Amino acid sequence: GAGAYGLYGPGFWNEDMTLNRQFTITERFKADLAVEAFNVTNTTLFNGPASLDINNANFGRITSQQNTPRSLQLGLKISF
Repeated sequence: GAGAYGLYGPGFWNEDMTLNRQFTITERFKADLAVEAFNVTNTTLFNGPASLDINNANFGRITSQQNTPRSLQLGLKISF
């Protein structure tokens, strides 16, 4: 929604992705492989304005980032 003075901050967009695959090694052993990507599009999300006080020198300025860069995670599980 709109903040003070009817101002809006930047929008929020985040995409995460997981790819899974199960491999049969032998009849008894199985391996599960997972690759996870957080913020897969590497989109920068900014925080809202630093100040909503019209008399402040930083009025309406966006000075910080809300999210982290893309990160990948690899997982392996062996079942027997």
